[in-house]
Amino acid sequence: MRGRLMIDRDVLDDSIVASYSNKAANFRFRSCDLRIPLSHGLFSSSDIDSGTRLLLKSVSDHLDELLVTGAPLPTHILDAGCGTGVVALSLAAALLAEGEQGVTVRAQDRDELARAFTAAAARANELPEGSLLARCEPLLSRDGDETFDLIVSNLPAKAGPSVLRDFFRKSAFMLSPDGFCIVVIVNPLAADAREWLGKEGNSVIRETKGKGHTVFRYGPVPGSAAGGAVDPLSADSPYRRVQGRFELLSDEYGIEAIHGARGFDERGREKTVAARLLEKCGLDAILGRAAPIRVLVFANDQGHFSAWLAAAAVRRSLRAPLFTLLSRNILSLSACSYNVRVASGQTPERTLLAADFGFAPQAFDGSPVPWDLVVVFPEIVPLHEWTAASWSAAARLVRVGGLFVLAASSSDSERFDRVKTGPFDRAGELKRDGFKALAYRRAER
Repeated sequence: MRGRLMIDRDVLDDSIVASYSNKAANFRFRSCDLRIPLSHGLFSSSDIDSGTRLLLKSVSDHLDELLVTGAPLPTHILDAGCGTGVVALSLAAALLAEGEQGVTVRAQDRDELARAFTAAAARANELPEGSLLARCEPLLSRDGDETFDLIVSNLPAKAGPSVLRDFFRKSAFMLSPDGFCIVVIVNPLAADAREWLGKEGNSVIRETKGKGHTVFRYGPVPGSAAGGAVDPLSADSPYRRVQGRFELLSDEYGIEAIHGARGFDERGREKTVAARLLEKCGLDAILGRAAPIRVLVFANDQGHFSAWLAAAAVRRSLRAPLFTLLSRNILSLSACSYNVRVASGQTPERTLLAADFGFAPQAFDGSPVPWDLVVVFPEIVPLHEWTAASWSAAARLVRVGGLFVLAASSSDSERFDRVKTGPFDRAGELKRDGFKALAYRRAER
């Protein structure tokens, strides 16, 4: 169809990796040679970390034991919190090398950047199509009551105690009858992990302690855990963290904060300076149109700016904006959507994942109708050039006459402004506390 934008996801993932990767690490696992792209935007950007190496050694020992006893090797595997995908790729390659048929490794991470790196690495290492499925999901999401022969994880220490405790509680219920969980955790949390496993009646089959990490291997327990996708804001979700009330420009709004997204106790100065710049540009006029304005926000926090803007419209007795929310973090996206819905009484029009704003146009199926207001809070990653792609995205996503706002550290905002391209005229700027917000009006030219 003329004018329709068709996206090849493989090409998009490869473009993301080319944009973000700072180096590639050569890695050998059970006679399989792999090349893993790394990034300053993901965990362990200089080499394969020691925790992952200890985890894979324990996994290799487990596979050896299965081969010696003649027990079937695992073919349906979950890598929970896959990062760059090194564990998932290692397992898929090794099991295929053993001649196993029907190998499927489900690799998932809350970060869309991690999903893209994992998917691209699987293709670059020539894994057969379907042997590795990369997804952007919370740790223990699954399809229905899906069970796994093996669950592996380099558990993120900063995931939050309730999330880690829930992992040890639920993971054993997600195993097939002969399945195993093999997880690595930093040593300061090893005692807690041992206690959490004990409370679930699950004895540790093997514990391997390294210099900075401990690996636990444990099997299934009778019973079941809720299946399907994980809702981070369900009533019993371990991701729920704290409720808070905040005030900005005399407008009060609430935040239901969750683990795994930043901004649970403060909104961030970049959000404050962006809101004050909108006020300077005429917030009442922006919100006061006869029809509700369409707003696109890219942010990786709990949704402070979007919830404030929704609350500001309600307090002024104006129509609540129609939001489209983008983030690279699926947990952040859940929190943003929830907090906008509470503040405005309306569900966002769309919620979409994008590795960064520069790749936002490709997140849509087809050519999106441009927005009245686009607000971006970029996540700056060392060695990643983000400015040109962000200008290009803005030109496609802001309607003629619409407003484009970007807020970041003063140095990053000024660098962005210096390379300005496209049909934009400066509409305002505001600098405060080391942060700077810039506003541009989309011109017809």
